[in-house]
Amino acid sequence: MPENYQHLIVCPKCRKRRVYLREIDFEFWYFCQACSYEWKV
Repeated sequence: MPENYQHLIVCPKCRKRRVYLREIDFEFWYFCQACSYEWKV
């Protein structure tokens, strides 16, 4: 399991706990591996 896995975060689109934290250009984004939804932290 990658260290950026966010086990407490639920995806607002598919309601699954498959959310990871990604950093892009010094901004943090949540990324759901189940449905590929991305949203800003």
